[in-house]
Amino acid sequence: MPSLLDPLYAPLIRTLPVPDHSIGLTSTFWQPKFAAAQRPDLWQAIEQTAPEGRISRQRLLEFDYPDAEQKCAEILLWGYPNDNRGIVSRLLPHLQEVARCAASDRPWPEYADHYPKGIGMSTVTKLASFHHRHFDGHRALILDMRLIAHLPRWAEVQMPHLTYATARLHYLDFLHVMHSAATTPALNCTPEQLEFFLFALGDSF
Repeated sequence: MPSLLDPLYAPLIRTLPVPDHSIGLTSTFWQPKFAAAQRPDLWQAIEQTAPEGRISRQRLLEFDYPDAEQKCAEILLWGYPNDNRGIVSRLLPHLQEVARCAASDRPWPEYADHYPKGIGMSTVTKLASFHHRHFDGHRALILDMRLIAHLPRWAEVQMPHLTYATARLHYLDFLHVMHSAATTPALNCTPEQLEFFLFALGDSF
């Protein structure tokens, strides 16, 4: 079982340029979906302001959005660039409600519970993370099925009881484990770097 503290991996994790992690937008794919949701204006605004047709983590965290709905739409585009399971198409008509929930300062798990039915943990935690939400003293991190599948491979972040079905129940424990591992002197990275490493490369070693 590999260790995050191994001198082979720790320097790699620390150098990951997570804010630059971005996805490209394809107008021919997305424009009809925004039109179907009666939001062609929103797609036009995204196209006009997204540099080189890409959305990065840094943009989602720092860009001065003209309104909360555009920010939420871009989070969904970044998180589901292929409209996986029709998630983006389904939520585009309800962006006002999604934006209201995303900006809530409710504690966990009330934060997750007040989203409309059918919005899963992966989406909730993406919205929370890019809205700078904190729970139990820790900044929100993205938690999805791929990350959950990779956690057991690494000694410092093993959570035997964590599955996607139990993610709401164990999310605060997940944040504690991730933040604790990231701040270990031998690793000394940001929790976001650790999250991205486990998501992108967690099953590669």
